[in-house]
Amino acid sequence: MHNSGVPVTGEGGVYRRLLVSAAWRRFTLTAGLQRLSVAMAPLALVLAGHGAIGSFRVGALMASAYTFADGIASPWSGRLIDRVEFRRGVSVEIGVAAMVLAALAGLIAGRAPAVVLIVLSGLAGAAPAGVMGGLQACLQRIVTDDLRERAFALDATLLELEWMFGPALVAITGYLGAPVLAIVLMALAAFGALGVARRFEPYQPAGHLAGGSGAWRSPRALPIYFLSAVMGYAEGTMNIALAPLMPALGSRPATAGLLIALLSLASAAGGFAYGVFSGHRPGNKDQRANIMLVALGLCVILIAVAPSLIFLVLAVAASGLWFAPLNTLRTLILGELLPASQLSEGFSTLSAAMQIGYGTSGIATGVVLGFAGARACFIVAAVLTIGSGLGAWLLHHYSEGSLVAPSSEPPHPHG
Repeated sequence: MHNSGVPVTGEGGVYRRLLVSAAWRRFTLTAGLQRLSVAMAPLALVLAGHGAIGSFRVGALMASAYTFADGIASPWSGRLIDRVEFRRGVSVEIGVAAMVLAALAGLIAGRAPAVVLIVLSGLAGAAPAGVMGGLQACLQRIVTDDLRERAFALDATLLELEWMFGPALVAITGYLGAPVLAIVLMALAAFGALGVARRFEPYQPAGHLAGGSGAWRSPRALPIYFLSAVMGYAEGTMNIALAPLMPALGSRPATAGLLIALLSLASAAGGFAYGVFSGHRPGNKDQRANIMLVALGLCVILIAVAPSLIFLVLAVAASGLWFAPLNTLRTLILGELLPASQLSEGFSTLSAAMQIGYGTSGIATGVVLGFAGARACFIVAAVLTIGSGLGAWLLHHYSEGSLVAPSSEPPHPHG
């Protein structure tokens, strides 16, 4: 890490060493403001669409356009940031997003046609799609090896807190009867992120590998993307299927909102705990992440079989504990696999994979709810999560064994 360009070293506390770094503070403020805008988007667009057109359907289409455009554009947008000077690439994408959001707010206030609002929502999602991948690549560069795991753990913790705060901020604007204000706040957060991003030190691209394929299709990275999509599927199921599960436990569907907030809070707590105790932990990161994925799946089973509301609360909290540490580990593993010239693209693809998993869970939940209860949605998610984690663990164990086996053979009698 750098503090005004000087590496942070020494034996001081990890978090103190991060806090005294100007580069880390710039990264955290930029990432926090940009993610706040993204965290507000789904609910803000649904409410703003309803306020402008009088239809939640239009609002849902605006939110879907934003999310899918972000996911589709992420790998290519991240690759663009890898190819240009870092500060310029990030600033351009954030700046375009801020201007599109400002225009969208004006059109919502002017009650523009639905198709215009939907298209502009898609542009707002696509414009900054590579920013978070680029910022994570920046974090990879500005922290020293001994701080990297805890720095990413702290970032994953802050991510969860931002995803708690964002929807709450939108809810306040809704209660005030001014849903378009949420879009204005999203634009202001993006402009704030732009202002901080302009203070990053210039960083020239590392260049690309001659003849190398994109990070989004790297054979070594594909399993990481897949497992992150599985994690996204589990999280999506919890966010979507908790509401229809509530009546089976004698509670109102709206109670699911509190449980989703608890999920994020538990994830933040898990990320913070992981950061505190992660220093030089022995063991393979891949296998540690695979075990955590299995643990997440077991907790999802507890949600599926919860006999009472209090049991469900505990099961949701237990599930949440694993998300931030898993995000941390997958990011660290990918950062070690990919060359510096592909980090922004790789981290953006990782984010897109989670979004794809999340979106797939929405489709699957809708299908399963058509012929089975909400509990079945969680059973499907649990089976997929546990099966993927165990499969990855066995595959990694077998691969390690096949690498070690030749060296354990006795020498040939003829030398």
